[in-house]
Amino acid sequence: MDPSADIQQAASELPGGEARARVIQTHLSYVLMGERRVWKLKKPLDLGFADFTTLARRRHFCEEEVRLNRRLATIYEGVDEVRRTPAGDRIGAGEGPVVDYAVRMKRLPDDASALALLGAGRLTAEHLARLAERIARFHRDAARSAEITRIGSYAGLLRAAADNFVRCAASPAIFDAAQVARVRAWSEGFAASHADLFAAREEAGAIGDLHGDLHLDHVYFVPDLEVIDCIEFNPGFRCGDVAAEIAFLAMDLDYRRRPDLAGHWLSRYLERTQDYEALGVLRFHLCYRAMVRAKVAGIAAEEPEIAADQRRAAVESARAHLALADRTAGSDIVPPFIAVMTGLVGSGKSRVAQRISERTGAIVVATDRVRKHLLGLGARESAVERFGDWAYGAEMNDRVYARLLDVARWAQEAGRPVVLDGVFPVRHRREDAAALARGLGAPFAIFEATAPEAVLYERLERRRREGGDPSDAGPELLAPLRARYEPADDREGRVFRLATDAPADELDQALGRALEEWTSSRHDAPG
Repeated sequence: MDPSADIQQAASELPGGEARARVIQTHLSYVLMGERRVWKLKKPLDLGFADFTTLARRRHFCEEEVRLNRRLATIYEGVDEVRRTPAGDRIGAGEGPVVDYAVRMKRLPDDASALALLGAGRLTAEHLARLAERIARFHRDAARSAEITRIGSYAGLLRAAADNFVRCAASPAIFDAAQVARVRAWSEGFAASHADLFAAREEAGAIGDLHGDLHLDHVYFVPDLEVIDCIEFNPGFRCGDVAAEIAFLAMDLDYRRRPDLAGHWLSRYLERTQDYEALGVLRFHLCYRAMVRAKVAGIAAEEPEIAADQRRAAVESARAHLALADRTAGSDIVPPFIAVMTGLVGSGKSRVAQRISERTGAIVVATDRVRKHLLGLGARESAVERFGDWAYGAEMNDRVYARLLDVARWAQEAGRPVVLDGVFPVRHRREDAAALARGLGAPFAIFEATAPEAVLYERLERRRREGGDPSDAGPELLAPLRARYEPADDREGRVFRLATDAPADELDQALGRALEEWTSSRHDAPG
């Protein structure tokens, strides 16, 4: 099809009584936006990483687009033929030879994308929690095989990263050569020094056939969750570590100056999967994903068929994403904080920990979920019923709290703050966390949740009645735990006490004041 006349002709008369469609161009596609339907055609080009030069290849990749995207979306209806008729090119009807193929989709509301919600100030932590749950299930169920691991391997990742740098370096009118070289040097150095971590990820089964392009403009809340437009044209861009996938969305939120939402997204995903080892390679993937977006925007900026205003916007996006990659790779990153969330069972500490995450982007790692994970249990299964008292004995407690410190260390390496959520009943557990923060040069504080005895009992009774909580603690544990609980004091560091029986808005205001006071004082660690 001719990119000018034929596309406009096809857009003028659409199946199903659709009015004339608006035509949008990307660097790979023509998108015909009808009122109720959208048709997407591949451009007949070869960019190396995507080859749509033959009719057979365009048909194949249209079919792949439908097949793969149906894993996370319901809007993909099928593939329509495009025929050359005496009246012009027509989609899905008419006589004449088939000259192209188009993916047919239901149209989603423009204002329902995560990007639109963010722009309107309406993208919330709850949206991200829903998305995290959906993507965690998708990653759990994603296809895995020796071939998929080969495609998404460390070696393949390095080739893809190198391609980003080569393509950006070839466009000096768009990209600053010194920035490109600096990011490349950091990326190659990180990959070399962390080769064992990348290998461990492969061995642990972290590589799967994923989405490959998980950013805000591909996520819709309508109200059911639709995640669209995965990578169909190159399995090397789609198959990879789940850490790379979650990094894409986090990078997009960082790019849009919302590190709080970026961190909360990561926290919610990691809470569900318990794959905290992903933090060890996260910074590399954040940088890599920023470079992918820089490259893609750079290609669009040099596409002559795209309107001039779109090309100018693409140049700005390309440069801004390169700058983000440069910041991510920078050596002057201020160490993020480590916070301990402590309190008796039923004190509401986990709720406060989540609110800290929502406000700051901190990764929350909770003893309740870690314990279940280490025991091979689901979050809602009872550790006591399966393992008896041993599940909460000294040996298991040591393993759980050691895991929390490991996660704190990995979060620091990833440049993310962390909240360690648990009872922390004895002082030495909190001192271990303080010592870690001190050794890393990270700000440290303790947040202690408190509530009257009657409130604690009532909450624990309700938890038992309703079920569904990761904690196994019932009201019978409160008295013995209180007897050995050592409240935090100022010798351990900054301590902020929060009365969780207060109305929700008052508690939120108190937490905000505590965080503001801590931030302004920047008392790092005791001693």
